[in-house]
Amino acid sequence: MGNAAAVGRELREFLSNLMRDVMLLAADNVTNSTPVDTGHAASNWVLSTGSPYAGIDGSRAAVSTAAQEAGIERIQHYDIGRDGPIFLRNNVLYIQFLDQGWSQQAPPNYVALALQAAARRAPRGRKQSVRRVLRDMSRSAYVKTY
Repeated sequence: MGNAAAVGRELREFLSNLMRDVMLLAADNVTNSTPVDTGHAASNWVLSTGSPYAGIDGSRAAVSTAAQEAGIERIQHYDIGRDGPIFLRNNVLYIQFLDQGWSQQAPPNYVALALQAAARRAPRGRKQSVRRVLRDMSRSAYVKTY
């Protein structure tokens, strides 16, 4: 029984690390790919665990990265068994228009493109697992709110 427990702990640690790495890559890429006028949209890509982030941090006039930084900090200590699923969400009302190509700074569907680029940046040895997760995310409603 002790051996099974050790294998379970190793699997839990592997999955926790994989999900942490995937989501940090995804958040970094999508944040850096978001068109910037004031920085408000880019600063609202927020990672959360258990349930999607429901707020909007700051405003166009007073940009805040507090929620984004708190989400990144939370994910640094992620445990798949304790924390549940990880969500990447942006609730800024005009994010859908940016993703549809309304900005000259980014192509249409830049969110999916950013997630695909994150898959290419995946750590060696985990690349296939990370690519699979990010590919599924690029088709998911979890990463954007419309």
